Amino acid sequence: MSSPELNKFFKAASLVAILLSLFLVVRVISDLKDFRYIGSGVYPQNVISVSGTGEVFAVPDVATVSFSITEEKATASETQAAVTEKMNSLLGELKQKGLEEKDIKTIGYNLSPRYEYANFVSGYRIPSNERVLVGYELSHSISLKIRNLDKVGEIISVLGGANVSNISGPDFLVDNEESHKAEARKMAIEEAQKKANAARKTQKTQEIKEIKMRPNIDDHDFEVKMKKVFDFLEEGDKVKMTMRFRGREMSHTQLGLNVLQRVAEMTAEIAKVEAHPRTEGRQMLMVLAPK
Repeated sequence: MSSPELNKFFKAASLVAILLSLFLVVRVISDLKDFRYIGSGVYPQNVISVSGTGEVFAVPDVATVSFSITEEKATASETQAAVTEKMNSLLGELKQKGLEEKDIKTIGYNLSPRYEYANFVSGYRIPSNERVLVGYELSHSISLKIRNLDKVGEIISVLGGANVSNISGPDFLVDNEESHKAEARKMAIEEAQKKANAARKTQKTQEIKEIKMRPNIDDHDFEVKMKKVFDFLEEGDKVKMTMRFRGREMSHTQLGLNVLQRVAEMTAEIAKVEAHPRTEGRQMLMVLAPK
């Protein structure tokens, strides 16, 4: 073989090798893409849903009372001093009844000026369009937590005798609600776990069995596969039908669809089509579930 002929031969062989390599690369990529469809669309069925209830009763162990001291004076400093003096005197008396510092909480402190639209001439009030500052008003609000419920009546009496305003309460509450909530949650979880254990013992686990077919499957293989399909369905399991296509079969997917429709028709008396045939990559899937 002459040198020119050898060159032609090597060029032709190189071209064939390149084409073959490209074909293999495309085939491998296509097969790899198929892997991501395996099992897709099929969700876990072995799920038990249960609920539990926990109930805890608690007797109120604290009471809350709120009140306000309000004063009005000509200047802001005079108003604050008057309220502070009265509040300190009252709180001192309340502490003698057993209240602790940690159970006394300020919930409001509002200082505001007071205006009137009038002038006073020789002691007489004369209406005017001008706004005149006549003083300041301060309201100091306190919340008390009473831990000794036997002292509630005494504390209310002290507040009434001090001529305070906006007395609210007593409200009887449970001091540590979170501990009781935690106990109720624990009871609910334990009850739910008992129900789940009981259901797990009596529940038959439903599995998903897979049957693979080809679009050109022969009659004998089809009968063998269908026997397994019926066995799985009668045992209460679902059946995932997987139709695999190779090469040029992808251009004739109707053949695979016809086979799956035939399976659905043959099993119609004992099964329903839970997931209708759909193409995913190089395969077509259908899921049957027992009636």
